[in-house]
Amino acid sequence: MRQKLACFCEWTLLGSLAAMAVFAVLPGYLMDLEDRLVLAAVQIGAALLAALGRGKDRRGNVRRTARLLLAIYLTHLIGLLFFDGAFGRHRSFGLENWRLRTNLRPFATVAVYWNGMRRGWVSKSAAAVNLLGNLLALAPFGALLPFVSDKMKKTAPSLALGAVSILLIETTQLLAGCGSCDIDDFILNFAGFAAARLAVRPLVQKLNEAKLGRSKPG
Repeated sequence: MRQKLACFCEWTLLGSLAAMAVFAVLPGYLMDLEDRLVLAAVQIGAALLAALGRGKDRRGNVRRTARLLLAIYLTHLIGLLFFDGAFGRHRSFGLENWRLRTNLRPFATVAVYWNGMRRGWVSKSAAAVNLLGNLLALAPFGALLPFVSDKMKKTAPSLALGAVSILLIETTQLLAGCGSCDIDDFILNFAGFAAARLAVRPLVQKLNEAKLGRSKPG
């Protein structure tokens, strides 16, 4: 019964992610942040239920759960970054005004929001969404990555993948006309990614030690 429930939850979750991917490419796609958070919470619950119903292979369950959570995260992230009209994503697929949408001066955008907030030009909520949001945006990726693949258990390769991923995001947003290419976005994204990756390092080491302990002859 538990395995059937786990299988049902997993396939329902994957079906919802596939539906999200289809709707994201339709014209006029938008999803309010509150609705997105509720949907993500339900999907995370389904992923955890799917994990609980599996066998006693803890390492396998951790990897399977991490992959499901990563699929949830990436589906929502891609929607937010490239398609969601609620966040001003316009898919023009052009380089119009590319100079205005490009910033290569470190901390220039951060200074604009910080000074604007201090002087009342920018609301605290807008500054928080742009600064804190960019800091946290890639943190789940950094936290989940070492549990998804053995190759990513080493810190250096996972940090390199994070940096390359952020560069691709910034470049794609610029080329697709659905965002800007900002060095400050890269700095904040990577800082959040790296902090989360380093934070889970002790847990990754414990899992590796447990694996080695089971592999030793009694």
